Amino acid sequence: MSFTFRTVGKDARTISHVGDKLTLFVIVVGETARAANWGLNGYGRQTTPILAQQPDIIHFSEVTACGTSTAVSFPCMFSLPGRDDYVSAYAQQHESLLNALAHAGIEGHLA
Repeated sequence: MSFTFRTVGKDARTISHVGDKLTLFVIVVGETARAANWGLNGYGRQTTPILAQQPDIIHFSEVTACGTSTAVSFPCMFSLPGRDDYVSAYAQQHESLLNALAHAGIEGHLA
């Protein structure tokens, strides 16, 4: 099978202003945790206490994983089509959000 690999977000840029503080951009993906059991989601027991202490945290509560394993979920979650239209061949043919961040000059480290 032959295909053309497609880039995503080649025009992505960061905008800085004189005097701006450095910004730390962190994406925390809890794809192996049930959303119903996350303290940030309103679960009765605080299961995310360190995250909850962060003043500028943005929490997306209406997100679902694409599969039951990290190998399936990660490529899908960071792709353009989203869960309903995703097929595994897409990840082999397209860059993802992580690539767009790199094009914008945001250094990434997976941990």
